[in-house]
Amino acid sequence: MGIIQRGKSADGVKGWWTLNSLNPLTISHINGKETFLVQKPVTQAGIAPGLNACFFTSDSTELWRLVLIPNETPVLLMSSIVELSCGWQHCAAIDSNGLVFSWGMGLYGELGHGDCISRVAPTLVEALEGIECVKVSCGFWSTAVVSSIGDVYVFGSNQYSQLALSSSQINLSPIPLLVEHQALEHEHVVQVESGSRHIVVLTKRGKLFGWGWNRFQQLGDDMDEVICFPRLLTNSRVLEVSTDRWSTSFVTESEQQT
Repeated sequence: MGIIQRGKSADGVKGWWTLNSLNPLTISHINGKETFLVQKPVTQAGIAPGLNACFFTSDSTELWRLVLIPNETPVLLMSSIVELSCGWQHCAAIDSNGLVFSWGMGLYGELGHGDCISRVAPTLVEALEGIECVKVSCGFWSTAVVSSIGDVYVFGSNQYSQLALSSSQINLSPIPLLVEHQALEHEHVVQVESGSRHIVVLTKRGKLFGWGWNRFQQLGDDMDEVICFPRLLTNSRVLEVSTDRWSTSFVTESEQQT
């Protein structure tokens, strides 16, 4: 296997919290002065720095919120959550029925409710009701969702073509848009990951595509600062992929395995 990382690490950015471990859930501030410890069995967790909160799911699929100020205790938000993602100031989750819920800042339409209004509590994304969703990923101002049949839906800001469209075509979309591009025409997407302003998707055949902001070559060595449409990022078969704010990392099969 080969491990490849592209882009720029965001380590050391002031004001960020670090998720140190899941069990027990341990969160520390980058200044090292504040640490939170949650004694619950945790299956998923994420931090939304702009909301100053951590969201996590317990082993019983309950979704909890922990505001990151001293002496706060976790608050139960809802149950039956199987997928969770936290962006800068918004979050999204998928329940056991494949329904998508979102909350937080909605200034750029990143909540997908057809408006640019923020939501305090998890709210059903009605436009995706009837579509069984399995994966969700939140960027800074956008959200991407994968359905059970491998389609990708995006909503929110398109300043850097996060919606897989040129920014000259559309500024933002507060409703989910199906990513329709010939590069993905015969592909079944199984995973989606968002950086701050870029999105990558992995298909069932191991193909890795990406689009959005490429200022730090997080989508490859292309000289384009913005990649407007899904582009194949490597010819190798990809097994795993993850993103940081300004980077993309993925694991490929070695030549001996292909």
